[in-house]
Amino acid sequence: MEQWGVLDRHMFSDHKYIYFKVDITYRRAKDYFLKTSYNMDGFLRGFSREMKTFETLLEEIKTTDDIDNYYSTLIETTKDIVLKSFRKKPRKRYRGFMFWNDDLRALRNTTNKLYKIYKRLKDANSPETVVQAAGNNYRKSRTEYKRTLLSTKRTAWENYCKTYRNTYG
Repeated sequence: MEQWGVLDRHMFSDHKYIYFKVDITYRRAKDYFLKTSYNMDGFLRGFSREMKTFETLLEEIKTTDDIDNYYSTLIETTKDIVLKSFRKKPRKRYRGFMFWNDDLRALRNTTNKLYKIYKRLKDANSPETVVQAAGNNYRKSRTEYKRTLLSTKRTAWENYCKTYRNTYG
């Protein structure tokens, strides 16, 4: 529980509403991911079994510590049910060389954007000089992108070959 309080606004209700902000830090598992399409019924059965516990904890809330306890119990119980219900699928280790980087991503996005501008201007029958300028900008960006892509791939492959130590395959 990061923050909570009572709202002072008029809400056409007999009571004032309580607002709260829950900070849930989620750390992604590096060695597996959960297949949520598998055994959803088992998850729902396990969660419905715990509903009575959640209801009693909710009725017993009197202080902020009780609210914190309630949400930590809810999160932990849900996490346990998820891990019991859903099948874990291992993350595959990538073998080979990696060449993709943020510079290539930015160049690709810029090139795609310039192509869409060029195509939109060409289809809208814009003045010839505007279409030619947009086409030139697109072709320059595409040339730069292709050149950077090839050199990055070549450099990554050379580094991979230099560090490859498996002599049997």
